Amino acid sequence: MSVISLEEAIRVLFDAEWYRQRYPDISAAETDPLEHFLRFGLAEGRNPNAYFDANWYLAAYPDVASSGMAPLLHYLQFGAAEFRNPHPRFDAAHYVFSHPEAAANPLFFHITQGAAQGFATERAFAAEAYLPAPPAQPVELPPDLLVDVVIPVYRGLAETQACLASVFAAREAPLGDVIVIDDCSPEPALSAWLDGLNKSGEIRLIRPPRNQGFVAAVNRGMQAAGRRDVVLLNSDTEVPRGWLARLAAHAHAAPRIASVSPFSNNATICSYPAIDGGGLALGLDLATIDAATAAANAGRAIDLPVTVGFCMYLRREAIEQVGLFDVETFGHGYGEEVDFCLRATAQGFRHVLATDVFVYHAGEVSFGRKSAAREAGMSRVAERYPLYPRIIDLHIRFGAADPARFALTAELFRRSRKPTLLMVSHDLGGGITAHVERLNQRYATQANLLWLRPDQGGVGLAVP
Repeated sequence: MSVISLEEAIRVLFDAEWYRQRYPDISAAETDPLEHFLRFGLAEGRNPNAYFDANWYLAAYPDVASSGMAPLLHYLQFGAAEFRNPHPRFDAAHYVFSHPEAAANPLFFHITQGAAQGFATERAFAAEAYLPAPPAQPVELPPDLLVDVVIPVYRGLAETQACLASVFAAREAPLGDVIVIDDCSPEPALSAWLDGLNKSGEIRLIRPPRNQGFVAAVNRGMQAAGRRDVVLLNSDTEVPRGWLARLAAHAHAAPRIASVSPFSNNATICSYPAIDGGGLALGLDLATIDAATAAANAGRAIDLPVTVGFCMYLRREAIEQVGLFDVETFGHGYGEEVDFCLRATAQGFRHVLATDVFVYHAGEVSFGRKSAAREAGMSRVAERYPLYPRIIDLHIRFGAADPARFALTAELFRRSRKPTLLMVSHDLGGGITAHVERLNQRYATQANLLWLRPDQGGVGLAVP
């Protein structure tokens, strides 16, 4: 914003009557409230309306305090675009999630439009979302539904063997064919093992004459499935019993669902216990975590901006309308599933996280987590969809899947038969965080730990 447009924005945001009531000295002085705010109040840290708290903004964002900028000016120039909260009771991520048209400046939108329409500035707490789900109503799947599992393979014999063993152990409806694409693996032992499975009829093996790249391999698999739904499954995953029927139930729960991904230990926005990813939570195994989430989150699904390619159920209707993955742009992988999902969204499809399914993902066996291919692919996504990083940031900030994560954690705690200790702390510093970390290390093997502490706008409950 220019200096002139900043002043114009302040004039729009300013509530003269509220300012008089909030600051009695202004009424007593019989001065013009707006003139006082522009000349003195802004620099003094006074607030222009009921929805912006300058002192709280400085306390919540230390970088603003160290910058020396007036809080309101920082918000107008930078904070609004970064979805920073203008007030402890104004959740910008929630507001924009509920009203995407407010993305440019949530506070400005609320003052000019949202307040008059009664839009809430924070999410209502729904305790039932954090509690065990009631028994799920069965979804009636198409009677002739068969779902082919497509597994592209390049390297990693041990991981591929574990993946296929888990798929074979879960042979139940609606599983169709297991289609494996050996994209000219450099590991002869892996290719020979796949040949044996193909000969015995356990898999349908496709081996192109030359290496085509990950995305072309995936497309070959989707084409080989004919008119069936497919699940794209990385070769470094392991699936639990009943996984496919649960994914299919979510995929067919509504007409315009294009894709479904499950919870996993290593799946970005679909990760549990947190999006950073890592090993299996609490040192548990796949079957234990999946059984807990199947019980705690039965039938629950969360809308996603995109699903994640490690395990991605695709409805055939969506594939036919949206097309295959873009091999020309994303031939070596990374970004192709994002591109597909955003193209599908543009055609009115949805994508969901099946919170009652958990799939193990070792992560990046072929490319490596920080590979050049990954960075190049995500750069192409950003070029094609400039708003995509903000969409993902907003989704993470909103935390739509957090209640399901909590419900799963609570169920794991319940099944562990260990005592659960609740630690309550302040936010006044003095080494409290380090003390909690020491307590966590001391009791980690003896008890389940929860940490209740102040958070923006209230209190937060977390696993330390």
